[in-house]
Amino acid sequence: MSHHQERERAVLEATQRSPFWVCLVVFLAFVVDGGARFWRQIEQRQQLGRMQLNQAATVGRLSAVLAQAPQTEAKLQSISVDLIQVARTNALAAQLVREFNISWTPSATGGVAQATAPAPNATNVPSK
Repeated sequence: MSHHQERERAVLEATQRSPFWVCLVVFLAFVVDGGARFWRQIEQRQQLGRMQLNQAATVGRLSAVLAQAPQTEAKLQSISVDLIQVARTNALAAQLVREFNISWTPSATGGVAQATAPAPNATNVPSK
């Protein structure tokens, strides 16, 4: 057999080979990709579960804080009214009242006085 015939025979054999190995490699690539996607979904589901638990714990803590809000507000109003009264004779107290823009509005029913102060911002935060 000549060299040319051997070459043609090798080319013919190469074209007649079974595509099994190519299909197997492609199938394995799909299996690996699918497994990786499945694993990421499991991790995401676990993360969502942890986030739900954290959210429930946060809501519980906030509920406790919000339950104390009326008592805290009453204490703040009482302190504000006392500060306003002290500010009549004390320069430092008067400065605090001005800096925090604290005001006092007596209630119309003669009950508890309302002292209000806006949240501190760039213009009414006391300097240290």
